Parts: sequence; structure tokens; C-alpha cells
Amino acid sequence: MDHNGIQQAVCEVIGVALEQGQPVAPGFCRAEQAAWDSLKHVEIVFALEDRFNLQFSETDMQQMDSVNKITQRISELL
Repeated sequence: MDHNGIQQAVCEVIGVALEQGQPVAPGFCRAEQAAWDSLKHVEIVFALEDRFNLQFSETDMQQMDSVNKITQRISELL
């Protein structure tokens, strides 16, 4: 899967987890969204692990606070 495909899937997963009704924008980040709290963050991480068949480290989970950072990390792991 290429970078754009990963980014699109990340946007979809986050949109579903945050009940947006549509994928979020590629520039979407946690700091700007009250709905992306710690519980939703765990839900997003688990959904991403399932979607991409990956397992993230604790450090990864702490640093994954935007679509861009998540996309970059998944690209590195695939």
C-alpha cells in the first residue's frame, strides 16, 4: 500500500472512531479535537492495528497524535 492509500485508510479509521460520519482531513490532529480524548485514542490505535495488521509500541502510541504522524509511522512499519 502506498503513502496515499495509508493516509486515506487512517483518515477513515479516525473518522469512524470519532463518529464523524466521514473520513477526517489529512491535516487532522488530536490537539484540535476535544472528541479525541485518551479513551478514543486507545480505540483509534486498536482500530489501526486491526486495519493494518500491526502492533504499535507504547512510544508509538504516545507519538501518534495526527493523521500525518500516524501515516508516517505505519509507512515505516509496513
